[in-house]
Amino acid sequence: MNEKLLSFLWKHQLFRKENLCTADGEIIQIISPGLLNEDAGPDFFNGRIRLGQLELAGNIELHVKSSDWLKHGHEQDQAYDSIILHVVYEQDTSLGLPCPELVLKDFIDASLLEKHRYLAASLDEIPCASLLEPSDAQWKFWLDRMYVERLERKAREMEKVVLFHAGHWEQSFMQVLFKSFGMRVNAVPMEMLAAQLHHEWLARECHRLEALFFGTAGLLQGKAADAYQQACMEEFRILQRKYDLTALSPGIWKSHRMRPANFPQIRLAQLAAIYSRTPALFQKLLSLEELTEVRALFRVSPDPYWQDHLRFGKASRHTVGQVGWDSIELILLNAVLPFLFLYADRNHLPDVQEKALDWAAELKPENNKIIRKYKDLGLKPESAMETQGLLQLYHHYCLNKRCLDCAMGLRMLKLAKQDEPFQPS
Repeated sequence: MNEKLLSFLWKHQLFRKENLCTADGEIIQIISPGLLNEDAGPDFFNGRIRLGQLELAGNIELHVKSSDWLKHGHEQDQAYDSIILHVVYEQDTSLGLPCPELVLKDFIDASLLEKHRYLAASLDEIPCASLLEPSDAQWKFWLDRMYVERLERKAREMEKVVLFHAGHWEQSFMQVLFKSFGMRVNAVPMEMLAAQLHHEWLARECHRLEALFFGTAGLLQGKAADAYQQACMEEFRILQRKYDLTALSPGIWKSHRMRPANFPQIRLAQLAAIYSRTPALFQKLLSLEELTEVRALFRVSPDPYWQDHLRFGKASRHTVGQVGWDSIELILLNAVLPFLFLYADRNHLPDVQEKALDWAAELKPENNKIIRKYKDLGLKPESAMETQGLLQLYHHYCLNKRCLDCAMGLRMLKLAKQDEPFQPS
């Protein structure tokens, strides 16, 4: 027993209410456990209890042992003078407090504690693996909540970009999109590149964006390998003087052991094709209603040169061309939908927020090693919204053993029965 578990049990009222009485033998009824206090002071605010015919409202303090009241120095703190109830797991001393004391040890089902002990001691990455009930309808609601939580976490990171750009949404979206196109390996160089550019240039220079992107990325340095690169270099010299551009170091870009479709030159050529067709990309996204229209914005083909080239001057039998469907879905999940969610939240546009959630529910479920862990346990996610929810659950709950903060963990503990000893499968 610890205070986090005791707080969890109290918050969700996971103890027997029959013949509930205080340490002095007085019948007590819990009308409301109160609201959990995350800061200093009593553990729960605005609780309500009934002692006989007397109803009391006020703050409630929890401790594993009665003596913890003295260990924490509460007798010297006026914030605890108005406590209406002291809840403890076990009574190891008589405090003589003006408020009643409720001892929960004999009212908590042993099976519940055994199940919690099992989860806490589990060495599995998914602690509840042997307890999980994949057919439980509550999974869908929890995964939806997990997806929203994941969206909110990503949106908070993106908000830093918006603040950096003084609230300019189009410029901020360009940086977020470039980072997403860089995938993990070239995400930072892509962000650095976007920081060198201004979104207004995209419409102005829509016919030479490849030269702008390649040149600013530092990929047009040295001697031209062929006529295409030579043309880009000549155009970039004009753009560099026009906008006073400083090229990045070419050494920051990585392509070793990478799928050809993710080579930086290919990704930049695809971005150039997207923005040459739709310079005000974020504004366009806001106007769309159908996911098929959104996909079409990114399903573009770069200059024909890149259909048989992966680098300047080196013809290749690999055909890349258009942005792949799988890449588009990743970009939607990691950049477009979280950014739309952020924009809608900050501008109080519930319809846009709902649209982002609907699009996530239409995207096909992802398939990676983490998702497969849950599939092996019997879960069958039906959309990217649910697989994204599973990723949030895995990284921020399961790996950290936050079973007491998980709705499914709560459900498993609630199902514990006093007369049925817990036996894990």
